[in-house]
Amino acid sequence: MPLQLARFDPSSFDFPRPKVPLLPNRTVSSGNGIPITGFFKTTQYGFRSFARGRYALGAAYRLCGIGPEKILMAPAYHCLSMLDPAIALGAKVLLYPLRPDLSPDIEKFDALFAKADRPVSALLATHYFGLAQNFVPLRSWCAAKGITLIEDCSHVLFTETVQAPRTGTFGKYVTASPYKFFACEDGGLLCAAEPGLLGMTVVESPSWRDEARGFKHLMEMRRPPPLANTGSASTAHPLPAETPLFELAYGRPSPYFVPADARKSALRLSRWLVRRASVHDLAAARRRNYARWLDATATLPNCLPLYPDWPADGVPYMFPLLIDTPLPHFFLLKQAGMPIWRWDEMAISDCPVSRRYQLHLLHLPCHQGLDEAQMDWMIDVLRSVLRRTGEDGCREAGR
Repeated sequence: MPLQLARFDPSSFDFPRPKVPLLPNRTVSSGNGIPITGFFKTTQYGFRSFARGRYALGAAYRLCGIGPEKILMAPAYHCLSMLDPAIALGAKVLLYPLRPDLSPDIEKFDALFAKADRPVSALLATHYFGLAQNFVPLRSWCAAKGITLIEDCSHVLFTETVQAPRTGTFGKYVTASPYKFFACEDGGLLCAAEPGLLGMTVVESPSWRDEARGFKHLMEMRRPPPLANTGSASTAHPLPAETPLFELAYGRPSPYFVPADARKSALRLSRWLVRRASVHDLAAARRRNYARWLDATATLPNCLPLYPDWPADGVPYMFPLLIDTPLPHFFLLKQAGMPIWRWDEMAISDCPVSRRYQLHLLHLPCHQGLDEAQMDWMIDVLRSVLRRTGEDGCREAGR
């Protein structure tokens, strides 16, 4: 039976464009690319560049033999880009449960594995929001079952020369999305524990037309809309009585997966921007902004930071915030122009954590491109909205 999606469709609410960029729109550069403390340079791995991390994942799945007669085990909390490549290959996806901190609930894996009706070829394990998980027990479990471990580092600062400090925990393949950390148009990465493991994986260079289009978009994203009407939410669209979720069959990849792009490498411009960025300054700025979010939410009602104890050497991707009542707070934040991601289009599973986080876990930006005025504005809007009660918020938005 194919997977079923639970999907929130925001189109009917006509949310305004975010007033602050979700991803970095400026490069912090010093010309030396100094790695941060705890990171290291290495030449023992093999690398391939892709346009997006989803296509790097697709290459990893192919190398693991994923196909119609095989199963991919993947986390129940996911974006569709993590599953699309496996669906495109015709594989079955088995969703495994997670704990509240988004670490794999490995105690339940044996029972799940016993239900597999065909060989499990690979397991995808994700380091969420830049927090490095301890995958050593998971790696041992995969080795005992003959399963290839693929590490998803799309939320981790990871390039050809800079890797997260998890010595000894790497899977056979690692994928990453550098464009989420650097102000560039695209960028995906496939890393293998040994160069020979990449086999005949070939990527094509993008055309010069693609390069020109990427440069144009880069210039556009460096001009975010001005901050205005900072405090109040739009009242043009009343809130729904409940958050509408539609169920759909997930038998083919989502529109985010473009087969024609699957073997394209990242733009030359993107790779150049990554090489010239100061990783040290990038990491420091992200930590400062993450700390500001922590301070702002410490006494704020109706919410809870997912990771209140951020490690000193960690580099955050986003600030994950659990909110108690998506109705009205998510809708009010979106109507105010707050930049928010939420994985509200997800394959249905039995995992209570992922079912809750689908609507309750917000992804808020903490990247190095944010200035003081943008951070101040976002914090003010968050405070203004989350301090409202559910009934008061609904009345105000619907008046």
